[in-house]
This record gives sequence, structure tokens and C-alpha cells, in this order.
Amino acid sequence: MQASFWVTRNSVADWDYETDLKNDTARNTSEQVSIEGAIFHKKVWNTVIKNVDYKSFKSEGLKRQLEKLSVIGLAALPEDKLMEHTKISSEMTDIYSTAKICPYKKQSCDLETEGLDLDPEIQELLFKSHDYDELVYAWTAWRNATGRKLRKMYNRYVDLGNDAAKLNDFDSLKGLWLRDYESPTFQKDCEELLSQVKPLYDELHAYTRYKLREKRYPEMKPEDPIPAHLFGNMWAQSWEHLNDLLAPFPDASMFDVSEELGKRYKPDLEGVTGMFETANEFFVSMGLINMSVAFGNKALIVKPKGKEVVCHASAWDFSKEDFRVKMCTKVNQEDFITIHHELGHIQYYMSYRNLPVTFREGANPGFHEAIGDVIALSVGSPKHMETIGLIHNEVGGTTAAAGISKESTINYLMQVGLQKIAFLPFAYLIDAYRWKMFDGSIDRSNLTYFWVKMRSEFQGVIPPVIRDEMDFDAGSKYHVPDDTPYIAYFVSHILQFQLYKALCITAKEYPAQPLHECDFYRNQDAGAQLKKLLEAGSSKNWQVLLEETIGQNKMDASAILEYFAPLHNYLKEYRAKMNYPIGWSKDAFEAMVLLCMKMTQIFNSAKICPFNNQSCDLEKDGLTLEPAIHLAYEKSQDLEERKYLWTAWRNATGRKLREPYIQCVDIIMESAKLDNYSITDRLLESYECPTFRKDIERLYSQVRPLYEEIHGYVRYKLGEKYPKLKLQPHDPIPAHLLGNIYAESWSDLSPFLSPFPNAPPFDITEQLKKKFTPDLKGITEMFDFANEFYISMGFLNMSSAYGPNAMIMKPTDREVDCHPQSKSMSKEDHRISMCTTINQVDFLTIFHELGHIQYYMSYRNQPYLFRNGANPGFHEAIGDVISLSAVTPRHLAKVGLVTENTGWSNESDLNYLMTMALEKIVVIPFSYLVDTYRWKVFDGEIDKRNLTYAWLKMRNELQGVVPPIVRDEKDFDPGAKYHVAQDMPFTPYFVSHILEFQLFKAFCETANEYPAQPLYQCDFYGNKEVGAQFRTLLEAGSSKQWQVLLNETIGESKLDAGPILEYFAPLYEYLKGYRVKMNYPIGWRNDVFEDFVRHGQEHLSYYPHSFLIITTLILGEQALLTVKGQTPLMCWECETADTTDAGYIHQCHNDNKGKSVMCTANDPNDNPMCYLQELRHKGTPVVAKVLRYCRAKNDATVKSGTCSSAQPFGPYESQECFCNDKGNCNEGAIAGVGGINWGSYPSNISTSEEGIFSGGKIHICFIAPELKKELSQQKCLGKTPNNLKTRSALPPFPNSF
Repeated sequence: MQASFWVTRNSVADWDYETDLKNDTARNTSEQVSIEGAIFHKKVWNTVIKNVDYKSFKSEGLKRQLEKLSVIGLAALPEDKLMEHTKISSEMTDIYSTAKICPYKKQSCDLETEGLDLDPEIQELLFKSHDYDELVYAWTAWRNATGRKLRKMYNRYVDLGNDAAKLNDFDSLKGLWLRDYESPTFQKDCEELLSQVKPLYDELHAYTRYKLREKRYPEMKPEDPIPAHLFGNMWAQSWEHLNDLLAPFPDASMFDVSEELGKRYKPDLEGVTGMFETANEFFVSMGLINMSVAFGNKALIVKPKGKEVVCHASAWDFSKEDFRVKMCTKVNQEDFITIHHELGHIQYYMSYRNLPVTFREGANPGFHEAIGDVIALSVGSPKHMETIGLIHNEVGGTTAAAGISKESTINYLMQVGLQKIAFLPFAYLIDAYRWKMFDGSIDRSNLTYFWVKMRSEFQGVIPPVIRDEMDFDAGSKYHVPDDTPYIAYFVSHILQFQLYKALCITAKEYPAQPLHECDFYRNQDAGAQLKKLLEAGSSKNWQVLLEETIGQNKMDASAILEYFAPLHNYLKEYRAKMNYPIGWSKDAFEAMVLLCMKMTQIFNSAKICPFNNQSCDLEKDGLTLEPAIHLAYEKSQDLEERKYLWTAWRNATGRKLREPYIQCVDIIMESAKLDNYSITDRLLESYECPTFRKDIERLYSQVRPLYEEIHGYVRYKLGEKYPKLKLQPHDPIPAHLLGNIYAESWSDLSPFLSPFPNAPPFDITEQLKKKFTPDLKGITEMFDFANEFYISMGFLNMSSAYGPNAMIMKPTDREVDCHPQSKSMSKEDHRISMCTTINQVDFLTIFHELGHIQYYMSYRNQPYLFRNGANPGFHEAIGDVISLSAVTPRHLAKVGLVTENTGWSNESDLNYLMTMALEKIVVIPFSYLVDTYRWKVFDGEIDKRNLTYAWLKMRNELQGVVPPIVRDEKDFDPGAKYHVAQDMPFTPYFVSHILEFQLFKAFCETANEYPAQPLYQCDFYGNKEVGAQFRTLLEAGSSKQWQVLLNETIGESKLDAGPILEYFAPLYEYLKGYRVKMNYPIGWRNDVFEDFVRHGQEHLSYYPHSFLIITTLILGEQALLTVKGQTPLMCWECETADTTDAGYIHQCHNDNKGKSVMCTANDPNDNPMCYLQELRHKGTPVVAKVLRYCRAKNDATVKSGTCSSAQPFGPYESQECFCNDKGNCNEGAIAGVGGINWGSYPSNISTSEEGIFSGGKIHICFIAPELKKELSQQKCLGKTPNNLKTRSALPPFPNSF
């Protein structure tokens, strides 16, 4: 009795909510009753069921009941998880059921008053409109309004469902869902059934594609999958709305009785009730139960005005006497058939109502879906429609059985096939996809990829626009957010034809006539056979019941093939006649999915060989980024090793990512264009601020003066440390000198950049190594140390986040993603993933990651949609606010990581601030750069052919950093950064570095630590008042707009860089004074990046800012360099060279190790600023044009002459000029061999005694030749001499031209 009570109570609560979605009381009651019912079932299970050894019972019926009761599904979850699952399910249903989209012609409408509901407005638009763009819009907008919003919470729903399954002794939710089919081979059986039907489906698919191309969309490719928006149905699950287009014989009868129904029934309650009465009469005519109660006063069969309801048709069982249909019925043929389907459910409910409650369900879930459709197959036949007066007999050309022409019969079968056959792959797909999610076969970071892939494989359907990993298209189908298994519909569509054929045999309608013409209306024998099956409920295994009813014990698709045999034959004949292809390209889906998975895999699996073993076995000896490459880079003082590591990592990542990245950008841009949105605006929408982009530009400008002082100081110090590099005072800094492989932090340079080397430095790595051992125990203790700081302020204990379920050390048995991450698995399960090492950087990172964990734990009781940071930057800032206090020398002295007697002083303070600035200030331009660059790519401001050029240019301008070697347009250096490869925004880090100081200052004021002492000395350890202020912010999650929350917390409503400047004010003043004292400049030239760009075949624009071009004459094995009458210089070909297939240049660098050409004339210092370049055309050397040059010492510019005076190359036609910023070049020309003029050069050039040009910056007017056949076979055959310091055989460089 109690079980029946809970079934009824749960049904009533759900009904009240689904028929009034805006009623919060009904929603809350539905959730609460669901939870209470589950608790009741769990209690019964705990106290009775689990203690009963039912397997030893002799009564098969009792044993079967207890076996069913032993699985309690979601009720097995702990109460908190059960509540969470219930709320998520409710939220998902609410999002789906209340979703609306704006009309195509008014896409910025008021959704509340002008938005379109799925049913009927959007559905009608899809099957009435032939406007390709309008259909794309509706298809995409619906998925944006549903699936896209559901993705995050659906992932959590899967986690909870799997937890419940395991508590019921299943491996995953897949097993729990499939248990009702009582067959270990069920999935395999379904696959075989689909294969059985596939030849018929493929014929129908090919015919449909051919007709769509022929009649409407000729641009479609003949062998591709069909775009999903063209079927007249939101999910392409039914193609019946294409019937007018696809009818094989348009002049014969078309079986759509919608018009006739409209004449008979009005579109109001009375008319709709009449449709239900007609359907009910069919059941009654067969001796089945009268179901008029199910569409009476308690039912909902027309959409009510003024209420939001779940319109998806459904049948409800409240008790033995209360049954109801819920359906927003329209007067048309589709809904007339649906009525029979829903009444089939009702008939099943009423037939088994006297069984024990455990058996009151279908023999398996597919049986319940099949019953009404078995009746509908008979109802929908032309014979029956004629019997009830909805169609009229044709005159002439009739079939013997029913007076229907053969052409009309094919039309009818096409109409039914567009519903039944087209549906089968979709019906299997929905759950095949979800099963893979449940059992882990699908990586949930790639849900879109696998959905599009599987849909293409099973259905031959692809999306009309590009999809990405923020989409969740499966969630746009009702049954997914409603937590309803879908395989029952697949089973139903096989089973209904199997049962239909059996009933037709019983009624003696078959094989006397074709199966598709059978109508068992009023046949009591068929009714009795069906009634016996229905009354059994699930009291027996479905295979046993099936055999007792129709003599078969398994599902079989032969009946469906027999039913459609005339159509199948027609389609094969028509294809042979029209000669169109069948099947579809299986990889076409790739073009419709962002290949971020590929980018992620490339990055995460990247390795490079060590510097001292550059031909290593990568699998065995290769270095991963974390920690090996970072450690090698940070520790090495060998600049050649750093240069190698810098380059090799970019070759292993960015260079390989370039093409996938461009593909992704193309896809995103096309999608944005079709969907009419700005990519950048969408990326920034979580900041809820229309001026956000301008705001961060303003913040960057605020910090830039401080950054420029640090940059100038660092450049000056690097110049002192590496005098041979001859760093120019106005140049950017080569990236490999900065101690970090991305140059985003320069903290590894801290030891030699300390303003006062004799004062205590700020690096606690050695102290940490003394305190913590480099094993799991020691690393756990380091986490405990950080966790204790949070606890001291009244925060939640986070020890579980780095416990057994976490990964805080790099495992030795597998490859992992070592990038530090914090994840929220559930309300009670939060984990850190990090390959921790014992050093200061990782010590600070621990505070950062624990900040994420504290945020997760603080807002976990918010509604699911608000469990996030106030904006993405807040989540990054929290831990860093704490670490600003935790790493102050005052605090470190308190906790014993530095001693009180270290002689701390103003000098020590400046050392400390320098160390902090090299981490906190230096990262700001970099974090601004990474996303500003990507926004420009997305917005089309950067040509994708010039990704490298644009990156180097922006990096030069914003960071004052250039690469250590030449880059070309095969490189993609941004892709060497984790966040680019992972398609993760970097702006949150920019925001967090501003915000952390803003919050830090406010909390220091609360703690009365500031302004009593300098801001950088503030330590609020143990201050509960600060903790309370902080917790208020964290607990709010994203429930309020971030500016509102910021104002409520610290009294400020916008981001401000004032506190960060205040924090570093003493350092800023010191740096300005030191600069004046040492007389070095700040700032940098913005054009130096041009020296490091090598273009492709159209242009050769890699020319360092000063060099000399000398023409070459080939004589046997000697290549002689001739300069205006001077004695020729010897040219050697490089033994090793950097090459690029995309361009003409082979470039040899001097490494002082005898492997590269050197500028040896009068160069006693072996200066490494000399190069040899060889022009190539499509890989073939143009050896008469070897370039040899040396860089100038200063930046003087050419002031006379014009580029237009350059002389053409004799036989060559095209010319290009490279001049200074004012377009000037000297008018003089140098004569080359054979009368070829190479161009114009400044005449005011001289050399110093070292042979390095110092008279001016040479800008070239260079004329680019076409390749001549007579030159293509020649080559420079000389080799590098053994002793590069032997100069006696070489004449001096000329003093002038």
C-alpha cells in the first residue's frame, strides 16, 4: 500500500509542476516529493529487501518481485547527492521546457513577449520554411537556448547517476538503464537489428539527398551527409514533413488527412476531445478497455493560455482509477497518430493495474512505447482511413485488396517510411551516445566531437553550422534533460511491426493481402491476443511473454522489411535509373567540429630531446614540459641550451598546432557569421560589462610605466651579464634570456637582479627543501602548511582536496597533464591535480590552487548555475590574495621559513619587491597579449597567413620581447602556451593580477595592517574578520553581477590598478633613481621584430636592420664575392643550416664551434652577429645571389635618395623596395656580374676596425628575381675551413663602396 501511495504522490507532484512551470511552489513540491519517495524506497530496501535471500524462494513470482525491488536506482544515493540530482534534473527540465528563441526577422526580440516556443511555433517554421538561412538560424538558436546551457550540469548529472549505479552494483548508469531488458546481449542485438534495416535506410537516405539537391539545394554534395536542418524536424528524427517533396508520384493520392481532420474537428477543447474519442473507439472496437477518463476533465489535451507547460506528449498513471494524457494537441495527422500512441500507454496502465505494484510496467520499456503504435499502423492504413471516412476511394487503377492505386501505395509507404525507417538510427544513437558517456568511452571534454561523429556514422546527418565544445546538441532533445532513456523507442519501432504482423495473421488480414494494407479494426480475436500481453505487465521476462503471445522469443526486423518491401524495391530501381550514389562520406563530420581535442593531444603528448642528446629516442628519453623542460630552462646558464629548449618546444607544439588552430578559427568565424555574433563579445560575455575590453586596455596602460622601468633595468643588467650579446639600449629583450620558456615570469632571474646582492635575497626554495622532503609525505605537508593559513582565518578545511583522490605528484607509470588544476567533482569532492616540486614557485602555486578549492567549497550550496566565480578572474585571484600575505617576510618569519635575525632592511625590502614584481608585474603585459592577439584573430584583424608576423609584432610592442631566432609562417609560437592549445581564455589571469592587489589592500585595511605600515608588509594571517569579509564574497558565487559583489565586499565597483602601483611604489622610485644614475634608457623600438620574421615565397623580408648585400660569381668550386673592384672574398657553404621550405632562405648562424659561416674579415672577437643567406626558389638555390652581411652597431638611418630610383635586374622583371620609414634609399647602384643591377644602397657606409658596419642603418631597395634555368644547377661548393680564426688568406673588408 505504501509503495502505491508514493507512486501516486510522486505522479501528482510532477503533474502539478509540468502543467504550471512558473509555479515555484509546485516545482519545490515536486523536488521534495521525489526526494522523500526515494528516501522511503531506500528505507524499505535497507530494512527489508537487502536482508532477504530471495534467490532461494520457490515462488517464481515472489522471487521476481524481490529481484526487481533489490535495485532502487537513484534512491541509493546519499541524501545530499539525491537532492543535488533532483535539483539538477529539475533545472534541466525547466531550461528545456521554458526555452524560447526570437523570430528570424527580429533576432533581438523580447523573449518573454515575442519569443517562439518549440511547439508549435518553431516546429511549424521548420516544416513550412524553405529559406536555408532561416532554417539554420532556428536550428542553431534552439540549441543555444537548450543544449548549450545544459552541458555543464549534464556532466554533473552523469557523475551522480554513475554513483547511484555503483551503489546498485552496476559499473555505470548504462548497466542500470539496461537492466530492464534482462539480456546480456541486448546492445549487440540492437546493433544487429540496425544492421538488418540499414540497406533500406541507406536507400531512403540516398533518395532524400538526391531530391533535396534536385529540387531545393543544388549546392549540396552528392556523397556527403545531409545537413540536419533540412528535414522539417528539429532533430531530423522524422522526415515526414518532406513528404510533399519526396512523394514518388506527386500526381497520385497523398496520404495526409490533416485537411479532412480540420473539417471534422475544431482546434479547441471540444474538437480535440473528438479526435481522442475517435482513437479510443478503435481500442474499444477490439474488446479493449474504454479510456475516456484519460482525456477527461483532469487531463490536459490543449495548451492552456497564460501558463508555461511541458508540451511533450505523455501518458500518466496516478492510481488504479486515475489515468491522464498531457499533450498540447493540434488538429493534424501527426497528432492524430500521436493520440493513438499515448492511449496505447493508457491501455497498458489500465490492463495491468491489478498486478502487484512491482509488475505494473511494460514487459520491457520498449513494449510500452510499441502498443499504441501497433494500433496506429492499422489506423494509418489507407484502408482504415477510408473506413472511417477520412479518405475517399480512388477511381480506376486500383489494387485488388483496397481499391488504392500502386502509385498511391508507394506514396503511402514513403510517408510511413519517412517516420518509421528514418527514425531508427536516431533512436539508437541517442542512447548509444549516452551509454558511452556513462561508461567513460567518451572523453567528456569532447562531447560535441563524438556526438557529431556518431550522428554522421549512424544517420548520415551533419550539423548545418560548425559546433564546438561549448555546445551540447544532444541536450536539445527533450529526453536527454528529462532523464528518459531513449532505446525504448528503438525497441518499439522494431517490435510494433513484429506484433502488428502477428495480429494481422490472427485477424486473417495477412497474408491474404500485403502487410501494409492490414487493418484489424473491430477484430475481437486480435484484441484478445493483445489484451493477454498487456495484462501480464512485467510479471514475466519479456522474451517469455513475446513467445507466449506471437510464438517468437526475440526481436526481429524481418516484419518491418516485409512491410516496406514495395518501397525498398522502388527506391533501388529509381537509383539505378537516375544513377545517384548511396551511402555517405564517413569523415565529412570532421569539418563540422572544432578539433580542439587534436590540439590538446598534440600539446599534452609533446616531448623534446635533451640539449646534450638531440637525436634521442623521444619515447624513452624525451623531456616533457612539466617539470623537466621548465627545470632545465630555469637552471641552465648556457644560452645556446636555452635557445635550443625554447626552439625545440615550439617545434614540438606551436608549429604542429598551427594548421589545426587555423581550421578552428575558420570554423569559429564561419559559425559566428552564420549566427550573427561577435566571437570576442561572446568570449567576454561572462564579464557582464560592455566596456570590459576598453577597461583592461586602460589597466594595462596604468601599469605600463612600472613595467617599462623593470624592463629597462633588466635589459641593462642582462647587458652587463652577457657583454658579447651587445644588447642595444633601445632594443627589446631576446626571450630566451628571461629565465622562463614563455617569458611570462622573470622570477628565475631574481638572484642576479636583486638591487642589493649583499642584502638577504627573497627566495625560500632552500628553506622549503630543508623543511619538506620531495616525496608524497613532504609535498602533502607543504599543502598542509598552505591549508593552515586558510583555516587560521576561519575558512573551510581543504585537506580532502589533496588527499588520496588527488594527484599532487607526477606519476611514474603514465603520461599526465601536469598543468596545475583544481576540479570540483561534487559538493563534497574537490581535487587538485599538480606535478608538485619543492620550490618557491610551486609553494605559491599551492596557495593559488587552494584558492580555487576554497571558492568551490564556499559556493557549493548555491543553485547549480551560480556555482562559479563572480567572473572568471575572481576564481584566479582568490588564492593569490592569500599568498600575498603568506609570502611576506613578516609572515615567513612567523612560521619559521626565514629567521628573525636575517638583517632585514630597506635593501631587503627592495630585493623582496623586485622578486615579486618579476612575477606579478611582468605577467601583466603577457596576459594582456595572449588574448588580445586571439581576439584580433577571431575578429579578422589578423590575417591567418601572417599569424607569426602579428604575434611577434604585438609581443614586441606590448612586452618588449623578441624571439632568440628567426621565425616564419610555419611557426605558431602562441600555441606553445597551454591555454592556447587548450582553447582556454587567458584574460582571467590579467584580471586576477589586478584584482588580487585590490582585494589585498581592502583586507589589509580591515585587519588594521594598512596604512599603519607599507602595503607590501601586510600579513592578515589568523584574522577572522578578514576571513568573514572574504567568505561573504566567495559564498555568493556568481549569484550577483561581479561589480555589485565587489562593491558590497570592498566598496569599489570597478577594477583599479592603483593598489598594485601602491604596493610596488618603493621599487618604482628606486628603479627611476637607478636609471638616472646609470644613464640607461627605458622603452624599446617597436620595429625590431621585423628582424625575426622570415616570410614565404612571395616576399623575402627578413633583413636585420643593418647589413651589406654582395653579389656572387660562381667559378668552378669557388664562390667569389665581388664588391666594386675589391679583391674577391671566399664564400663557404654552411655545414648546418636552419631552413624553411616555405621561403627562399637558408640561414647559417655563427655558434663559434666551427659549424657556421663567420664574418671573419678584421673580426678579432669572433663577433656572432654575422650571417650568410642563400636565396632559394621553391627549394632550388639561386646561387648567383648569396647574401653576406654584418649588423650595424648603431641605429642611424639613411636620409637621402628615393626607392623609386632602383634599377631593374636586366633580364628580370619584378622589383620590390625595402626602405626606411620615410621611403628613402640612395640613388647609387652597385654593378653585379653579367650587368645585373642589384639595387640601390646608401653611399655613406664605412667600417670600424672590427669590421662591423657603423656608418649607418642600411635599408635596401631589393629587386626580387624570377629563377632562371641556367642558374638552377649551380651551387656553392666551398666548405667551412677547419680553423675559422685563420684570417691570412682573407683580405680586409672594404672601407667604402
